[in-house]
Amino acid sequence: MKKVGLTISLIFLFILLTFTWSFAQMEMGKGCKHEAKAMGEEMSKEKCGQHQEGMMQQMGCCKMGSGMGMCGMMGEEMGCCKREFFLCCKDELKLSDKQVEAIKSIKMGFVKSRIKMEADLQIAHLELKALMDEDKASMKEIEAKLRSVEKLKVDMKLSHIKTFREAKALLTPEQKEKMMKCHQGM
Repeated sequence: MKKVGLTISLIFLFILLTFTWSFAQMEMGKGCKHEAKAMGEEMSKEKCGQHQEGMMQQMGCCKMGSGMGMCGMMGEEMGCCKREFFLCCKDELKLSDKQVEAIKSIKMGFVKSRIKMEADLQIAHLELKALMDEDKASMKEIEAKLRSVEKLKVDMKLSHIKTFREAKALLTPEQKEKMMKCHQGM
């Protein structure tokens, strides 16, 4: 009876891990073209993944006439402006040179931090996979590692929200209003 329960638990955990791994791969592909431009690099389509271009189009990434406003919108995410910290709409928002430089600095710090966090997440995924493949690993060990993987994901999202808010604080009330209209497609 214990073996049946353990087998069912492992199957469930494997399915959860597969879904989590797929989602993490999809998340890591987002924004790599923009981040590369911020670092002065050109990334090939292969480096960003074959589906990257389609995802960028789905998000309406700063393409006028996309039917999604100046910056696009996807659910609660604010399209590329959330990843670009308003730099994609600098002309529409009439950002000053000082604001642009400050936002670029904030973004550079975020991108560097994000790279480290993504590396930590990949390592945690590898360690979790190794535990899953190991017959002697206990469910307690697997659960602890899975929780650490999920914590890394939450930390990454919180870091992004914190940085976005830091950049948003540099905007004037008029710029914030324009930004909101931009995201509503007005």
